[in-house]
Amino acid sequence: MPIEQAKRANIPVLAFDGPTDPSVAGDVMSVLSNNEELGEYAAENLIDGLKAQGRASGKIIVLTGTASMLVTQDRMVGFDKVMSTAPRYQVISEQDANWDPTLSGTIAQQLIAKYGCGGIQGAYGMADYGVRVERALIGLFTVSGALAALGGALLSYSYASANPDPGLQPLILSAVAALLGGVSLAGGRGLPLGLLAGTLTVALTAQIVAMTALPDYTTELLYAALLAVIVAIDAPGLHRMLDRLKARAAAG
Repeated sequence: MPIEQAKRANIPVLAFDGPTDPSVAGDVMSVLSNNEELGEYAAENLIDGLKAQGRASGKIIVLTGTASMLVTQDRMVGFDKVMSTAPRYQVISEQDANWDPTLSGTIAQQLIAKYGCGGIQGAYGMADYGVRVERALIGLFTVSGALAALGGALLSYSYASANPDPGLQPLILSAVAALLGGVSLAGGRGLPLGLLAGTLTVALTAQIVAMTALPDYTTELLYAALLAVIVAIDAPGLHRMLDRLKARAAAG
């Protein structure tokens, strides 16, 4: 080990802002931050910030430094200790970002895409330049707007005409496709592949109705029935009621 070699050669060693292995801690001089307290401060600041926004609860992502480093581990000890006192603020994902601001930004974008724009209320990033969550959100909205414009252009091309007011049907179909694809009404859940599957399901349903020569209103009734079933299944109030019934059944 280099520190042991330096000790045998009577060469002083100074460790700065990073604890050494406990087995050689007595052989070096150290200038250290209290990383556990830094983790506590980060959690307190995050919770206070969410409360200042009027949020009584929230979902949080954590992008750590290199997970194997003692600095990272100590900070997470302090962070987790404070977060455990506020269970309404839930850490939904903890990722190793290796102290890399660019990697932190990439991971943050992936998590925002995974959990949705409304599915993350806070982020703790250990990288020096933090997590640019706002930039990721702006990027997602920009891409979403561009895809919506492309969809409108393709629809106009297919009809060889343009209509500034296509009615509610495109919005209803989009909602049905998204919910079929696993997007939650409450936010915070949904994946691109699920959206693709939902879109293909809606398109296939429309083709089946067309091939069977059923009346046009049959398609709308079918979409309405699917939407009603999905909304009922995904309703938070229904889940709470079922949980209460299960609890009563278990207690009885």
